[in-house]
Amino acid sequence: MPQKDLKIRSAVITTKEKLPNQLLLAGKLIYPETFNNIFLFYIIGINCPFASSSKVKKAIIDELETAVKIGITNIGQFESLINNVNEALDKVSTTGDSIWIGRLNAVIGLVNHEQLIMTQTGSISGYIFRGNKISTLVDTSPPSDHPLKTFIDITEGELMPKDRLIFANSTLYDHYSLDRIRQITSNQSAQESILELSRALRKNRIYDVNSIIIEAAPLHAIENSHVHDLPEIIYLDNPDDIWWKNLKKKYGPHLSKLYSKTKDVSRSAGSAIGRHSKNAYQSGRKKWQEKYGPKTKELISKSGHAISQKLKGGKGTRSPQLDKLDGGDKFKTIKVKTNHYQKSASSFVSNAGSFLGTCCKSALNFVKDNQKRKFVYIFAIVILLSIGYLKIRDNNVHRNENKNKQEIALAYDQAKEAYNKAKEDIALGRTNDTTKLEEALALAKKAIENPENKDEARALAVEIQRAIDAITKTTRLYDQKPLFVLNENATRIILVDNDIFGIDNKGKIYRANVKDKESRLIAAIGNDKGVANGMTYSKSDNLLILSTNQAKMIGLDPDSNTQSEITINDTSGKWEDSTAIASYTTNLYILDSESGEIFKHTKNEAGYTRGSSYASTRDTPSIKGSVDLAIDGSIYVLKADGGVAKYNKSVYDSVFALKNMPKNYDKIEQPAKIFTNTDTNYLYILDKKLNRIIKFDKSGEFVGQYSAFDLAIDDFVVNDKIKKMWYLSSGNIYEIDL
Repeated sequence: MPQKDLKIRSAVITTKEKLPNQLLLAGKLIYPETFNNIFLFYIIGINCPFASSSKVKKAIIDELETAVKIGITNIGQFESLINNVNEALDKVSTTGDSIWIGRLNAVIGLVNHEQLIMTQTGSISGYIFRGNKISTLVDTSPPSDHPLKTFIDITEGELMPKDRLIFANSTLYDHYSLDRIRQITSNQSAQESILELSRALRKNRIYDVNSIIIEAAPLHAIENSHVHDLPEIIYLDNPDDIWWKNLKKKYGPHLSKLYSKTKDVSRSAGSAIGRHSKNAYQSGRKKWQEKYGPKTKELISKSGHAISQKLKGGKGTRSPQLDKLDGGDKFKTIKVKTNHYQKSASSFVSNAGSFLGTCCKSALNFVKDNQKRKFVYIFAIVILLSIGYLKIRDNNVHRNENKNKQEIALAYDQAKEAYNKAKEDIALGRTNDTTKLEEALALAKKAIENPENKDEARALAVEIQRAIDAITKTTRLYDQKPLFVLNENATRIILVDNDIFGIDNKGKIYRANVKDKESRLIAAIGNDKGVANGMTYSKSDNLLILSTNQAKMIGLDPDSNTQSEITINDTSGKWEDSTAIASYTTNLYILDSESGEIFKHTKNEAGYTRGSSYASTRDTPSIKGSVDLAIDGSIYVLKADGGVAKYNKSVYDSVFALKNMPKNYDKIEQPAKIFTNTDTNYLYILDKKLNRIIKFDKSGEFVGQYSAFDLAIDDFVVNDKIKKMWYLSSGNIYEIDL
């Protein structure tokens, strides 16, 4: 039986407007009053362009609204709802809109009093806070590649008084720990909790959070609460207007009454002032006409007559200096300097005319001279040719500009047409490569240059890029924020447990913990030792080893941050020139790309032994010019042409090869790094030209790839145990969920 003393309340944080590269949606559907304490809730996040995601959203919401009308209340009916949702999504995919497949992250749930039923797909996580304990309700899972299997698993449970539940996308958990969220929600209602969270998110300019909080509140605890004044949904991308709405709601009636009274008082006061002003004016006018007016008129009349007589008959006095001006002869005796500007101007015109006359005469004499006349002709021809060349060049420039403007103006429509044609070909199985999509993408990027449809063209370009990424199994990272700044000059990184070590081009070594996210300078390599060109970590010695371009090895203790030079225990031995280094158990391996050799150094009590050639030269292809190596027991050498040579116990593996990469992306253009170890089942290769990290299994089979939008990947490290990758870009560290 339902608990009558329990009230289930919920509140939502989401966005109102569409985001550039994803759609976020969260909310609940309330049953009629006859179904008190029963509602459906949902969180939907789709990492694909708006046109496709809106169809997916409509398919899901339509089924949920139908379920509310029917009034589903139990797990059997909920299963039927989920089957209907999967079938609706399958219909969307059959129309040719399949970009969303594998990119949908969602939770759908039913609350029936204390009963909770839910299903999930993708990267939405849900937790329950019961007392001081935190338990997982639903965890992230890979999105299904088949629409009919989008939602598979259904979870059922029972709520207890004071339980708090939260469902959210990964963005919220990236910025707030579960314990912090528990502290916020434990002593507040769902509405108060989202209010506090939304203020913090807005303050940090985080707008892509999708979350719902559900609380099981005992009735006695909420009798005197005022949460009905607070919103049940907050849009992060809307202005924070909650406070003035509450003030208006609370004090609005009082202010209206006060305004009404003030208006009445003002009207009465204005009327009284008007009457008094009129009476005062009439009284003053009467006194003026009877007393002051006649006297003033008489005074002005007498004064005016006297002044008039004075002006007519009297000469008055003036300055003696002015008297001197009466006669023309006296003008010369005034000590005033007078400049005759007319004369000066005439002199200037005369001089200028004389100069121009001289120039013309000289030019005429020069032309009359037969010996010199040919130079005049040559000079005139050069001038004419120069003018003609500049005119032709200017015409060509304008012609090219006009042609380019016309191409840009037409590019958007051409891109749409090309994209629709490419989608049709793919849907009908005419092609499975990305050639036509890439042509459409190039047109869309060109259309972005047109300010009239810049936003539409950019949205189209993103949509086309998503379609290409779906075919090429590319996870493209948009609008990423750095996890932390390592150092702006850092060039390469290495991972030791939870610490990332980086080195810059001046030999300075930095260290930062991926949890603490605080970078600090811990050491530096002296100029006398050269420039670092390789890094590896020896687990057996707990030592970070760095190689330099002067054939030196530097050891850095990660516990004490102290460094020392590592030497060969044989006095006649020395380190080889290194392109890259790798450590495995007690051995150190050096790749010398110039000689095309791999050298093995073994650690013993006295230090490292002299290097010995590791790879057998029999039936072995050349590895000269190779760029990197990695080791997990076998050694993988990344060659300059993008291929990988594998060695098992010094013997070349002729069967191994990288294979089944996507068409048009099947060549590694600029290989820069290869990574693997004993803790991962994969190989990772950095292609700097195409700005991607490619993932293969250890048989060489292509698995997928990662690319950053508008960020150049300089280096990367991987921890497959916790499914994380970190990459370096312009000194910043960014995180990727694998």
